[in-house]
Amino acid sequence: MADTTKPESKKGLHDSMESLHRALDFIRILEKENRGQPPARRLQVLFQQPPPDDVLLQTIYETPFVRGDIVMAGRKTREKFPLTQQYPIHFKKTYLEKMAGWESPTALEHRQTEMVWQHFEECGEPGRVPKGLGNTPETFRSELIQAKTLGSLSPVHNCNDPEELARQIAAIRGNGMNIKQLWDGAEALREAMSTMHNGGMLHKDAHRENLMVSFDKAGTPTPHIIDFETLEEDARFGTNEWLRATWEDCRHLIEEATLIRMCAAPGEIPIEDTRLTKEVKHLASSSPKILSVRRILATLKEIAPSNLGKQTPEVDLPS
Repeated sequence: MADTTKPESKKGLHDSMESLHRALDFIRILEKENRGQPPARRLQVLFQQPPPDDVLLQTIYETPFVRGDIVMAGRKTREKFPLTQQYPIHFKKTYLEKMAGWESPTALEHRQTEMVWQHFEECGEPGRVPKGLGNTPETFRSELIQAKTLGSLSPVHNCNDPEELARQIAAIRGNGMNIKQLWDGAEALREAMSTMHNGGMLHKDAHRENLMVSFDKAGTPTPHIIDFETLEEDARFGTNEWLRATWEDCRHLIEEATLIRMCAAPGEIPIEDTRLTKEVKHLASSSPKILSVRRILATLKEIAPSNLGKQTPEVDLPS
């Protein structure tokens, strides 16, 4: 029998099945981590025969003002936001309390997310930014990205105590952790930030939980940037101001990259002439106003001199 299905219907069905498979994989991961999520079989029924309202799968974070959830779109949501039919499992941000003078940021966040997403799409880098799926005055929805935040990938528990950081680094160096893969992830994130900056956009909230990385089976990283609520365009900046602003935009990433670099065993990360390598060198050699690299290195020399091998006091940092 000839297949009379329209091409656009075929694509919609293919996208929906792809989304289902991604959702099932995601739930299996959650089940494996013993988080008590619904069984995959029940999820498949919900996917094909959704209830009227959204189904909560997992709450990622909650504050007195905002909550972030992973949801399965119900019938009402799928009718209101057609893209949720393609991405039924997605991220939903809900603002819980209106403060004095509060104006809903969700419409702005949706517009800005779409603007950055479109820029990456035009640069041939799809997947770097989650696609916005729709918004109401209290909610914002976007594509779910299966990746880990830079904060969760970090080899150390970031803190303001250089001595404590040095002790963590000394314990990690040479213990078999794949520090090179983490560095590659940081490099990929830095290039993604550059792509965004080259498009004339500042993130302004690029902390470690808004920078994410996924790795394929070969360990190749894909960077993901999320949460564009505070995005700012470059129109009001002069050249020097813009350079300072883009550096500040990447500050958390550069700090994390510096710590990753110090966790590497001697020679584990090749010293290459990349943008991030130069920035780590600058941070390590400048006045330690942000990350006290010199104090960390001084403590490392005291507590673990054997770990330094024949490296310079910069512990294999670019010199």
